[in-house]
Formats: sequence, structure tokens, C-alpha cells
Amino acid sequence: MLQYEIYGKNVFESAWQIFSEQHLQLSFVDCITIATMKNQKIRQIATFDRNFTKIEEMDVV
Repeated sequence: MLQYEIYGKNVFESAWQIFSEQHLQLSFVDCITIATMKNQKIRQIATFDRNFTKIEEMDVV
């Protein structure tokens, strides 16, 4: 089942903080993904985007 949720201002602000402080040249969309994953306590991501392998808190599968 696909779950769709809107997290709103908190995730946006967290994503903006990640985006403005990071040195990995992540896109803002990547930062939204990271903020959402942190918000939901998700550690694993299936992606071909190698930038996610540079983030210690995440496991790329």
C-alpha cells in the first residue's frame, strides 16, 4: 500500500537547513527526502543516486 502524507512546515524547514548547511551539492529535492526520512526514522533508501551513499545516517540498498 502506498502511503502519502504531508509533513508541512517542519520537514520543509529541516530540508532547508540541510540544504543550506551541506557540502555535498545535494539538490533541494534530495534534502526533502533526507528530512522526510529523518522525520519518519527511516534509514534505508533504494536509489541510484550516489549522493545518498555519502550520508552516514542512511543505508543505500
